[in-house]
Amino acid sequence: MPRSLKFQYGVRKTSGFTLLELLLVVFIMSVLAFSAVSLTNTMDSSQDQYRYERAKNQAAVLKKAIIDRVETQQVVRGFVADVGALPANMTELAFGVVDKDPTDELILASSLQQPIYDFTPDTEGFNNGDGILLTTSLNLVKGFRGATLQTDEGSPRNFYIGSYLSNLLPGKNIYDGPTKPRFDDGWGNQNGSFSTTLTVPASNALSPDDQTHGWVWNYDGNLSISTFGKDGVSGGTEYSEDLLLASIIPDDWSVTPSDIQVELYNDLANLNSVTQYAFVILAFNAKRELWQTIVSASFQLPQVGQIATTSFPSYLPTFRVPAGQHVLMLIENSGNHSTSISSVTEKIPGTDSNPEVQTLVLSPEPATAPNRVKLSITLPDPTDPLNSITEESLFRQTITAAISDLNTNFVDAGFTSDPITFSGNNNSGTLTIELSESSTGQLSNQNVSMMTVTRESVSNTYRAKHIHVLPGQANIFRLNLSSIAL
Repeated sequence: MPRSLKFQYGVRKTSGFTLLELLLVVFIMSVLAFSAVSLTNTMDSSQDQYRYERAKNQAAVLKKAIIDRVETQQVVRGFVADVGALPANMTELAFGVVDKDPTDELILASSLQQPIYDFTPDTEGFNNGDGILLTTSLNLVKGFRGATLQTDEGSPRNFYIGSYLSNLLPGKNIYDGPTKPRFDDGWGNQNGSFSTTLTVPASNALSPDDQTHGWVWNYDGNLSISTFGKDGVSGGTEYSEDLLLASIIPDDWSVTPSDIQVELYNDLANLNSVTQYAFVILAFNAKRELWQTIVSASFQLPQVGQIATTSFPSYLPTFRVPAGQHVLMLIENSGNHSTSISSVTEKIPGTDSNPEVQTLVLSPEPATAPNRVKLSITLPDPTDPLNSITEESLFRQTITAAISDLNTNFVDAGFTSDPITFSGNNNSGTLTIELSESSTGQLSNQNVSMMTVTRESVSNTYRAKHIHVLPGQANIFRLNLSSIAL
C-alpha cells in the first residue's frame, strides 16, 4: 500500500558527517599543527638571536672592563689603567686574583702609591727592591678597584667582587670552582678554551673554566675573546658557529716608548749649562707592586724661551708603556733625580767704563729655614788695588735681603757706595756690579769674579708632573723648567 506524503517527508533521516565537513575539520587541524610547529621554531630562533646579541653585549662590556677610552676627557679607565697590565685570565679581571704556585695572590688593592725612582732598574725596567721615594705630591691611585671578600670554602682566601665586571651571574662566595659567580658568554657555556704565551703555574693552576668563565680566551701578544656559540663546542654553523667578539692588540692598551715625545720649555733664564739631562716616565704595576722606569735620550737645557725636544729609545717589542696616569720627571743624565738650579752666568763683562752684569737663577727659590740662601763675592779693594775683599751674606730667605747684606759689608770695608744692585724676583734676576772707584782711577777695571751661591740645606728638587698616556694617538708632553713638585 502506498505511503502517504506525510510519512515520506515528515520524518528526518539519520546520517554521519558529510565529506565537506570532514575536509573542513582536517584543514583546521593541519593549520593548528603547522602553527604550533612554526611558533616553536620562531621561539627557538628568537632565543638564539637573544643569546647571540647578549654574547656580543657581554664581550663589549668585557673589553671596556679591560680598557675604556673616555674620548671627551682624554683619559682611560679600566683594569689596565688601574693595574698597569693586561689581565692574564678571567679570574684576574673578575676577582683580582693572580694564578700563583703554591697559592694564588691578590692584586694590590686600589690605594695611593708613592713613586719610586730607580736609575739602575732590572732588565724589564722595574725597581730592584730599592730606589728613591719621591715627594708625596706625585702619588698616584693605583691597584685593583673593588670590595675585598673572603671565600666561603676552604682556607680563607681574599678576592674582590663588584669591580670591573659588575653584572656577574649569582654564585657562592668563592672565586674558583663551578659554583663561583660567572661572567658568562651569553650562551651559558662552561667549557671554554684557554691558551696563552704567558707563564702558567705548573701546579695549583686554575681550571680552564676558572680562567675563561666559558669564553674562548687566547693571548699570543694580542688578546682575542670568542665564544663557541650555541652548541658549546668548536666549529659549527649559524648560531653554533665560533664567533670572535673582542680583540685587543697592544696599541689598544699601551704605547711603545719610542712613540712618546717630551719637551722641556725654559721659562727661567739662559743657564749656559753643560750638564746633560733626560726624562723618565714612572709607571706602576699593581700585580708586581713595582715601579717601572723608562729613560729618554739625553739633551742640554735650551736657552730661555726655547724648547728642547727628546724621545725615548727603541726598547724590545714587548716593552710597552701601559695606558693611564704616570709620572714624568726631569733628571740629570748621570741619574741624579734632584735638579736644583743655582746658576750665575756673566751677561755683560765689566770694563773700565761699563759695570759687570751677571744673571742669577735660583730654582727652587729661597724660602724660610732650612731653605735659605747665602751669597758671596770677591771685589777689588778700593784702598789697595793689588788686594781684594770677599764678603758674604747671612742665610736669607730672599735674594734682595742677601744682596743688602753684601752691600752693607762692602761699604763697611771701605766702598763709598753700594756696589751691587739687583733687578728681578726671588727666583731669578740681574746683578749689576758697578765699582764707582773705577771712575776715580782707584780701580782700573770692573770685570770681577762670579757671585757664589750657597744653599742652607741640600734638599731634593723634583721637576715632575702627572701625565696621561693614551693609546692610539700621539703622546706629546711638555714640562716647564720652573715646574717643581713640592
